[in-house]
Amino acid sequence: MKATGMLFLSRTPPTLTKDSKGEWTVTLLCVDRIATQQVESWRIFWKGQQAANWFDDNKTHLTPGTPLVFMTENLRTHTMGKFSEITAKATAVALVNQSEAA
Repeated sequence: MKATGMLFLSRTPPTLTKDSKGEWTVTLLCVDRIATQQVESWRIFWKGQQAANWFDDNKTHLTPGTPLVFMTENLRTHTMGKFSEITAKATAVALVNQSEAA
């Protein structure tokens, strides 16, 4: 399954790490505020040198609440008790101007 849309960075800072194969991986924890009392949690993984370059270029802008537009694939929902989280693999990520996100 694929999805495209805008999410907002959560309070957890994004990370840039290398996986067991030595490939760069950016991990972004985001939220989708559907309604006042309804929030979806997303954990998005973006792999490769393009992801690492994007992270290095934009890390000062990656603060809680920053809007991002994603193109994702391999969506999965994980439920632990009352908590659910959607995981996905990003194929593209872009910053959104704050005025466009309103």
